[in-house]
Amino acid sequence: MFLKIKDKINNKYFWPIFSASLGIFSFLFLIIIVIFKSLDAENMSGFYDYEKNNGDLDEPVIDTNLGKYCDQDVKIGDSCGGGIVFYIGNDLGPDGEKNILISEKQDASDKYSFLNRLEALSGVSDMDYGYENTKFLMQQGSDAAKYCWEKEENGFNDWYLPSARELHRLWKNKESVSGFTNFRYWSSTQTEDDVNNAYSMYFEYMNIAKFNKREPLYVRCIRTAN
Repeated sequence: MFLKIKDKINNKYFWPIFSASLGIFSFLFLIIIVIFKSLDAENMSGFYDYEKNNGDLDEPVIDTNLGKYCDQDVKIGDSCGGGIVFYIGNDLGPDGEKNILISEKQDASDKYSFLNRLEALSGVSDMDYGYENTKFLMQQGSDAAKYCWEKEENGFNDWYLPSARELHRLWKNKESVSGFTNFRYWSSTQTEDDVNNAYSMYFEYMNIAKFNKREPLYVRCIRTAN
């Protein structure tokens, strides 16, 4: 058998055919990558337009004067308030406050859908704070929102599904939080220009994009320490 394989390799037609096949495969793979990036740019446009008009997502500020919230001075990556700190600042979370955003330490054990039907919803378009989004979604029967809303962990029961920008910041500091899978996670923000979809984020490729509401994706709940 080995001799037969060797004869095929030594055949004068083998290497030209092999090289041509490899070239075609590489060309097709490149086309797929280009298409993926084009779709990604289209899906990202609404998110980044909003970001451009409402301030850039700068690196989070480290604040050492927030002991009243966590019984200690805290920074990104610290254990606090039932989870891990991933954001300190005042551009995400409740308006007009210096906020500490905390992620639970692990994903939900199952995947959940944003909504089990394709329907335009009001009250789920907040990009900066996912609490009210989650509350409304839970009332509409969202499995993802219900999981976070009813969650009780480490003595806290005020968990919610992160908004699009909160989810993006969670991705930016994923190394400080850890435990994420390299797949898509739901935010609690519906896309305004396409009511059949909501914002999700692919944690391996930093791809925040529209995704069909009925698709089951990973969920990571968050809360505010203050």
